[in-house]
Amino acid sequence: MKNDPIYDLHPSGSDAAAQGADKSIAPGKEQLSYPALLPRRGSRFVKRMYWPRIVGMGLALVMVAAALRQVGAPPWAWGLMVVNGLLWPHIAYLWAIRSDSPYDAEHRNLLFDSACGGFWLVAIGFNLVPSVLMLTMLCMNNVSVGGARLLFRGLMSIVIGALVGLPLFGGYLELASSLHVIVASIPFMVTYPVFVGVISYRLSQQLSQQKRRFEALSQRDALSGLATRGYWEIRLNEEFSRARRHSRPATLVLADIDYFKRINDTHGHLLGDTVIRLIGGLLEEQTRAVDFVGRYGGDEFALVLPETPVGNALKVAQRIQTALAEVTVSEQPGFSMTVSIGIAELSPQVSSPREWMSWADQALYEAKSSGRNCIRIFDGDIAKKMAV
Repeated sequence: MKNDPIYDLHPSGSDAAAQGADKSIAPGKEQLSYPALLPRRGSRFVKRMYWPRIVGMGLALVMVAAALRQVGAPPWAWGLMVVNGLLWPHIAYLWAIRSDSPYDAEHRNLLFDSACGGFWLVAIGFNLVPSVLMLTMLCMNNVSVGGARLLFRGLMSIVIGALVGLPLFGGYLELASSLHVIVASIPFMVTYPVFVGVISYRLSQQLSQQKRRFEALSQRDALSGLATRGYWEIRLNEEFSRARRHSRPATLVLADIDYFKRINDTHGHLLGDTVIRLIGGLLEEQTRAVDFVGRYGGDEFALVLPETPVGNALKVAQRIQTALAEVTVSEQPGFSMTVSIGIAELSPQVSSPREWMSWADQALYEAKSSGRNCIRIFDGDIAKKMAV
């Protein structure tokens, strides 16, 4: 957590492995297939479809069995129904999960489900209640997975399945559903949509969590732990608008690591990375929760201090330099680091966040031109230099 320094006067309320497959190898050595080591596309999709298919096929079996009994279907149809209802979900899973492209294989499984549905529509004489339920659930599955394209292909598969069944069952009609068929259809009608809904809800929650993680990653610089430049600029614009709207003070601070290129060239980039991490952590410690700190460039950091007059911002900058002077680097005894700091208060003359940033940047330039490890506040003299 951030500290609450003395200037808190007005608290505010506001996958690369695949690329390695092209690398050359020494003669006589077996080449590894890097893509084979990666999860195949669609494996999770196949696993998500496994239990819904088991439940759906099992409940549909009860419903179709009742309808087959009503129409007096031949014995072989009962055996085929048991295979389709109880064995097919496991066969479909194994076939897809072992496929070179599980995603495409699972799409083929869904089309086969549709073809089977068409076959059983003919077998039960288009018995009204189970026929409507099967068509609805099959279309729901296809459109939720593959949109209109898979919906259309699924409908074509239903027609094909029906055409296969017509010569076998004679194309008779038994539209009226008996009471026992209606009762047998209730579990499928109630349970399967609820089951699919629960799975969809869990999936949406997982996607929401992943989205939040991706957003956090895109907003946070991995090395310093601070905000990225893009996200920091968004917050800069927000604070500019807020301070202008409510006529509140705000100050912008830019800090640049002195001689950072020399640090990298002399001590190596690992130590340079350590310096970035240390300064990032120090800036977080020396600012309030309402302040917003970001890594603006390779060796440059930016701070937006809401509700902070320029005098208090100066105290913050001085405290940062004092704390930095006490930082030690275990990997490099005797090593020290300093920063130059430029400060610009949000005055009525600032017309935009871009101009505010330009003022702070010019103050930083003056600090570095004055020998580094010092602080400069944008004032009239600096403004005159900018005008030249």
